Amino acid sequence: MESEASITNKTESLSSVFGSSLEADSFMEVNSFMQSEPSSPLSSPSTESAKSFSSVTSPCDSLLCSPYIELDEKHFVNNNAMRMLNLYGRHIEANNLKRSGRDAFISHARWLQQNYQELKVARLHLCFSNPSEYINDVMEWIRMATTRDVEELHIDFSIPDHDGRYPECFKSYAELPPDVYMLRDSLHTLRLSGCKFQPALFGKFSALRKLSIERVEFDRESLQVLVANCWHLEDLKLKMLGHLTNININDFRHRIKRVTIEECIPLMEANIVMPGLQYFRYSGIAVPIVIKDYYTIEEAELDFSQQFELGHHGGLISEILICLQNARVLTVCSYLTRVIGSENLYLPTIIIQLRHLILMKATLHKDESAGIIFLLASYPKLETLTINMGYQTQLAPRILSDEEYNFNTPFDAERFWEAQTSPITCLDMYLKKVNILNFRGHKNEVHFLKYLLKKSARLEELSITITSDMPDWENLQGSCISAAKQLQHCEKASPIVQIAIR
Repeated sequence: MESEASITNKTESLSSVFGSSLEADSFMEVNSFMQSEPSSPLSSPSTESAKSFSSVTSPCDSLLCSPYIELDEKHFVNNNAMRMLNLYGRHIEANNLKRSGRDAFISHARWLQQNYQELKVARLHLCFSNPSEYINDVMEWIRMATTRDVEELHIDFSIPDHDGRYPECFKSYAELPPDVYMLRDSLHTLRLSGCKFQPALFGKFSALRKLSIERVEFDRESLQVLVANCWHLEDLKLKMLGHLTNININDFRHRIKRVTIEECIPLMEANIVMPGLQYFRYSGIAVPIVIKDYYTIEEAELDFSQQFELGHHGGLISEILICLQNARVLTVCSYLTRVIGSENLYLPTIIIQLRHLILMKATLHKDESAGIIFLLASYPKLETLTINMGYQTQLAPRILSDEEYNFNTPFDAERFWEAQTSPITCLDMYLKKVNILNFRGHKNEVHFLKYLLKKSARLEELSITITSDMPDWENLQGSCISAAKQLQHCEKASPIVQIAIR
């Protein structure tokens, strides 16, 4: 055991390296780790060890009798402290910190497995990055749940340090145990991340309703086999899958109601035939998406924020919006509004089903504002408009053959909105509520809201939530409130509109 002086020297050494730039919490966690007694990783936790993990393992009686088992390595490995140590070249200490945390996690998991008393497991959440050294332990932990007819199984073997955007990082670190395929009648929810599995065996899961596949290499043929074998699947999520260039899903059983596709690389197109689809979410780069038999869709989300450059995607996005024309709730990102605002687009049909439009990470830049006008004009029966402001790094401009759009040109928001004199049906007849989230009091925000108040004849409520995510927030809060209060005295088309500032 190190002396108190030795521990103090180590702490001072870390402090001199990190300086004031290290977050206080991370430094205190590193300091706490270096002063703590090392525990035996291969035995059941001692009393002192159990106390140190009280947030995870206490009270013990409750843990051993709970039908919900959570074995999560992140509760034991201090990733923030490791990141700071690596940042300043303290790789040995970072590795020791990781090893100590993993040993403590394994000790805790073994203790739980040996002493678990509940006869039924409702859910097992197992998060253990690259468990190849302890694969026998992992099999026993999962068997603890499968022998008790687990209903929800979450297995995550992926390495969190890897950047999920690159296909070479989508790696399977362990195989799904054979015991899991025997859960014919109990398993209704399965989430696999960094875990290899056999799609052809999924026909054994007669009760499986919800499936999420993440962070593995997965091709089009495997996906087709998987969907064909999931007889009763209702909710499918595909996230960060490598080598998946094309998605072709044909739900001939009409059972799948929800589909989520997130950051699959290098996806080139998606073709979906789902007559019973009710919810669709796509997040990633702009690619062609064709949804056939789309008449049952009620809610959809489109997030193209992974797109690094503004491209010629207007026609592509218009076709996607047509596929989503029956949705009553639609969420879109700022990239979509910028693209459709910078191109002369139109939708070949009037979309009358949409009631709630949600704009995420909006800035109300010139192109974005033009895109918002396009959307308002495209949805004549819109009743609720929600805008979540988010000032992020500007997209790089696309290079045209004979001109380059200058994103640095100042935007005269007041002149732009005053120039919008064309009638818009939803503003004249249907829009009842506007929600503005993360309001910062910028001129472009204020002039846009003045425009809505001036044009929205049936508006009943304008709700403004001031952001708390700004430097020097306390001093700026007053200016935000002052900017919002300007709206109380501007011209209003609706005599009953109420303005709430939060």
